[in-house]
Amino acid sequence: MKKTKKINLPKNKILILLSIILVVFIGLLSTCILIQSRYSEPTIADIEPAFKTEQAAKKAQNTEQKPEKKTKKSQTRILRSENGKMEITNSSGAVTAKSNKAAADTLNSDNPSIDAVTAEVSGIAKQVPLTAIPAPIIQNEQIQAQETVGTGAAQGLSAQNTVQDNLLDAESGSLVAKAQQEEQNTSTGKSNVSPAGAVMQSTGTLIFVFDDAGHNMTQLQPFLELPFPITVAVLPGLDYSAQAAQKARNSGKEVILHQPMQAKNRSVDPGPCAIKPDMTADEVYDLVRQNIASLGPVSGINNHEGSLITENENLLGAVMDVCRAEQLYFLDSRTTPSSVAKKVAAQRDLPLWERTVFLDNTQNKKDIETAVKLGMELAAKNGSAIMIGHVWTNALPSILIDLYPEMIMQGFTISTISKSRSHVTGN
Repeated sequence: MKKTKKINLPKNKILILLSIILVVFIGLLSTCILIQSRYSEPTIADIEPAFKTEQAAKKAQNTEQKPEKKTKKSQTRILRSENGKMEITNSSGAVTAKSNKAAADTLNSDNPSIDAVTAEVSGIAKQVPLTAIPAPIIQNEQIQAQETVGTGAAQGLSAQNTVQDNLLDAESGSLVAKAQQEEQNTSTGKSNVSPAGAVMQSTGTLIFVFDDAGHNMTQLQPFLELPFPITVAVLPGLDYSAQAAQKARNSGKEVILHQPMQAKNRSVDPGPCAIKPDMTADEVYDLVRQNIASLGPVSGINNHEGSLITENENLLGAVMDVCRAEQLYFLDSRTTPSSVAKKVAAQRDLPLWERTVFLDNTQNKKDIETAVKLGMELAAKNGSAIMIGHVWTNALPSILIDLYPEMIMQGFTISTISKSRSHVTGN
């Protein structure tokens, strides 16, 4: 009988083989983590420890600088009120406004429970990279500035608005005149004309949606004071859900249902009135209609978490059946790359919108500013951008107000999906 020959590999070849296997494993692991981070909705659990540390540091700094703020001179600032008119106001009440803001920040530190608002987290890093997904459903077409500002319910911004002190300083008359001309052209639907006579086209429409309203009223208030149209997504079944929805409507803001849905991570509780995978399509249909009735009139629906449900054609189809019956739009928050929302909407001939950017994956001011400017770039390229933030991000309103004059000067229109749906087309 022939003896079987043993294969003797040199030690150096064995080491090289093991190294190759290790490199391949690390590459696959990195790819998985990257995919998870791109489609995970930010959560209080991710940012709460770092945010509390940053908030404590800011309070200490404000205490040290308090004597200086009292001697601050009054300045002239640009203020765009909710009735759509550009006004010039004096900020001599800045000290009072800032003290009011400090008191509000103290109340805001009472964050809602993590279980109630936690999005999908499956072992990803504490700070999730900024996510930007250009919405393929947006056609690259010219968007005319024909938006009509809400009447009746819209109220003028108070002189003691807590965010007023962060508006752009109007140091020159030319800046004020240019901003007023931009606003006049927006309200009349006319194109801007430069002094040389060249037509300046609008660069796109910016749509801001703020999720997770309903836990309390303190966190929501600064968003209702923003001097431009926004959408408030209200969670159902919470203590302040109905009150938050009503106050948002009274403030002239758009309200949609932020429908909780089960995530792939089954240990994450999406909150009350959620769609679970063991439900039937009829049960989902009835549940969504009950949630809408509990909030009052809404313009649309978007998903809270839901990476598991938005991959389920049957259950997501029931949600879109409600949208069709109630003439509502559906906004896919895109918490999973495998969402079937586009396919399900097409089957029902229902327009679909998708989230472009998450604004507050981290609570770092620079990161949020970068996310907003990225949304502006995508809007200029694609015609529009839908940017989603969360009402528990205390710094977000003041950051948006700081960037608001830049948005207007660059020719952007700030609107909502329901007001712009004739210009911003679905798939």
